Amino acid sequence: MSTKPNSRLGKPSIFSRTTDPPENSEDTKPANTRKPKTLTVAPDTTPASSTPITTGKGPGRPRRLEAWTKATVVLRDSNIMFIDGLSLKIKGTSRAAISRAEIIRAMIEAIEDSGLDLTGATSEEHVKAIILDRLKR
Repeated sequence: MSTKPNSRLGKPSIFSRTTDPPENSEDTKPANTRKPKTLTVAPDTTPASSTPITTGKGPGRPRRLEAWTKATVVLRDSNIMFIDGLSLKIKGTSRAAISRAEIIRAMIEAIEDSGLDLTGATSEEHVKAIILDRLKR
């Protein structure tokens, strides 16, 4: 099939087919014949609470030996303002830069390490009340 020249530029259109498609034959190979690479990872047998964090020199996130998953969580604007304010206060006091994610992970891990039983909670407010009750002790 021939291409139609673009009357404005005198060149073939980039959207037109320049050649006829090959007929199905045994010599015709699909464009991508490579097999996808598979990555085998050994399961993590180290308990989460004792997983060491290796702090390398230089910028970037610290390397962790524990597996992680990126998760999107919807928070209220007031939650973000609180966490950002806390991060700024920490930086102003100790000069340590702690991100939102680090603060949230620390809160989750503190609840996990406390042994607090939240399985009887029936709502977000109930979870909050159980945690506040424990913190007041």
